Amino acid sequence: MTNIRHYLNELLIVNGWGHIGYGVRPTERRKGYATEILRLALIECKKLGISEAMVGCLKENIASAKVITKNGGILSREFIDEDGLTESIFLIKV
Repeated sequence: MTNIRHYLNELLIVNGWGHIGYGVRPTERRKGYATEILRLALIECKKLGISEAMVGCLKENIASAKVITKNGGILSREFIDEDGLTESIFLIKV
């Protein structure tokens, strides 16, 4: 599953929710689906005129960080969210 936010407002930027959200059901993880989902979402972002996509994940979510970096993500910033968890924000040239 994926969703693409065509535009980012201040709330999306500040909270690190970014342009793309994705998820894979637990029984289907570690099969490369997330990497492919994000790759395809980036193609759609390009069609929408997004030149740099923002994608975030929890710092402790190593698997998601690997998916993002495999797709060209560069760590932009980290911050502690309202729940005390560290969020990692990546930027991907589309």
